[in-house]
Amino acid sequence: MDSPDIRRYHRNTAFTPAEQAVLISMSVKQSVTEKMAALRQLAAQYSSAEFGADRVRHTFPDFREGVLEYVTRMQEALEKRYEPDAVVFSVICTEAGYSEEKPVYFSNFEEAYSYLNEQHAEYMQPFSAEIHRIPLENARTQVEYIYYWNSEHVLYDMQLRECASSLDLNTCFVAVPLPFAEGDLVKCPDRFGNVNYGVIHGLWNEADDERHREYGDISDMLLNLEGYTANRTHALGGFFHRICDVFSLWLSACTAEELPEDQKYLLLIQDVIQGRMDTFQLLESYGTNQLQSTMQFFHANELGGE
Repeated sequence: MDSPDIRRYHRNTAFTPAEQAVLISMSVKQSVTEKMAALRQLAAQYSSAEFGADRVRHTFPDFREGVLEYVTRMQEALEKRYEPDAVVFSVICTEAGYSEEKPVYFSNFEEAYSYLNEQHAEYMQPFSAEIHRIPLENARTQVEYIYYWNSEHVLYDMQLRECASSLDLNTCFVAVPLPFAEGDLVKCPDRFGNVNYGVIHGLWNEADDERHREYGDISDMLLNLEGYTANRTHALGGFFHRICDVFSLWLSACTAEELPEDQKYLLLIQDVIQGRMDTFQLLESYGTNQLQSTMQFFHANELGGE
């Protein structure tokens, strides 16, 4: 698990091999080769009966065999980068805060990867990147592979466009209780390496664990956060908004003191969610352009205290 807080919270949790396999696949920090090695080790250490697949929502007939097939498909995707098929490669770089650039095309993977390295060295802001392997003809035996790099320039995931979802561990669901409560301040890194801040709203609790285990899917591992975006051109200097479908296992706890100055308005939302201020009071302050004075009041009262 990429979040240090969630990892610490579950340091004594006995996840089954099947649960471990899904959590390994979902990391955006570990490389593809590291994930493959860890998955192979699980499959070598445990039998199908020992894998504990009943703790995971999945569509594999045999979860352990499904994991091995998944690793095989990943290995094939790695090898396909250098096979001299009738393909082209496109590179798409996306800089933090900007829409993705138009793809740049190359005749082989080496040239595409060299270009990606050059872009990584030149970009001033963090960025993520993809390389697409595109067949020139729509032959049945050919698929388009997509290779994903994070802001640390680590190849962390791959996708087969025509790969059945039943062969993709990323579509499985694991119910992982979180060390957070409704209204908690949290921070979450995005795929560019930037840190976003928000307030948890709509968190399911441990009482829902069994329901989620039985009926859950990948969407149950996503949360909504209440966020704030500073914008000098905005009439009020910024605006509140909802950040939808944040992957829960990336979240870490955040204190009021850690919030950047332009994010301290989140303390107002936090006080509403936790019942220290009602919505009318917030709307009155926000709607009459009194956020500045309101925040001065909150600073004077220990950042949102009574």
